[in-house]
Amino acid sequence: MEGNSRVGGATGNSDDLAPGVQATPAERRLTYQGGYSVIPPNEKKRQQIIQIAQKEEKALQEHKQRNTQTSFNYVGTVGGGQVSQQESRSHLVQSSPNKVQRQLQQQQRKSFVKQKEEEDIVKHKAKQRAVAETNERRKQEEAASQQQRWDEQKRRTNDAFLR
Repeated sequence: MEGNSRVGGATGNSDDLAPGVQATPAERRLTYQGGYSVIPPNEKKRQQIIQIAQKEEKALQEHKQRNTQTSFNYVGTVGGGQVSQQESRSHLVQSSPNKVQRQLQQQQRKSFVKQKEEEDIVKHKAKQRAVAETNERRKQEEAASQQQRWDEQKRRTNDAFLR
């Protein structure tokens, strides 16, 4: 099976090439190296790739040289030049609320939401209280009418017994 793992000479048997020796250009594809086979690189292709890479590198360097920015001198001003640095800083301080103001605003929002929730709870409690009072009054009226019926029946029974 050793003869099948590599490409030998014209006869194809294992005695054609010694281990570690490269084959002739016609047999360049595989070389037996002990427990594995090696495919040697194609030098012609390698040289072409290296030449292309060198051309591209040279073109990149030329492009960089052509497109470099010329020197310039710019003195930047805060606010675009229309406003002085001090005015710009004071405007920045005034326009953005500081931490204390943000906390106060957040606290006001929370208290407003809490107040609305409490008002809703109070309304709900009042509604439930009214429902409970109505039910209690209805219950008392029903109990009173039942007591009246009971008394009426008791009186009739007593009258019927006494006659």
